[in-house]
Amino acid sequence: MNTHIKKPLPLDGLLVVSLEQAIAAPFLTRQLADLGARVIKVERPDGGDFARAYDQRAAGMSSHFVWVNRGKQSVVLDLKLARDIEVVKAMALQADVFVQNLAPGASERMGLGHGTLMQANRRYCCGHVRLFERAGSAAATRQNGRGIPY
Repeated sequence: MNTHIKKPLPLDGLLVVSLEQAIAAPFLTRQLADLGARVIKVERPDGGDFARAYDQRAAGMSSHFVWVNRGKQSVVLDLKLARDIEVVKAMALQADVFVQNLAPGASERMGLGHGTLMQANRRYCCGHVRLFERAGSAAATRQNGRGIPY
């Protein structure tokens, strides 16, 4: 008798594409992966997510990076190249969820903004994880260099 039958998870079959680095977006997508989603993380060609270099405690890899990126797939694409941006667009249009924590306005400049993707894929969900905004008190806080008050 096989007692190791994999039980279905709530997000089985869900595809998530993410342009992420550091902690907020990677932690969010790790939760989605833990719940069964297939998460594809897009990384830079010059070493990938900078969190890879935080330390070398996990068998020579960053413990933080390993912790927030478990259960994900990774692809290296250069978002400074038009052909690679087109690859990300194609992936995002096939995805159920698109997550990014780029600088404000960066995804829009690449044609990966919420409005653009929503027009092309009505079933899709978009998550923007940002520490700072372009306008309002959060933007002023960034300019003052004091961080965002809670």
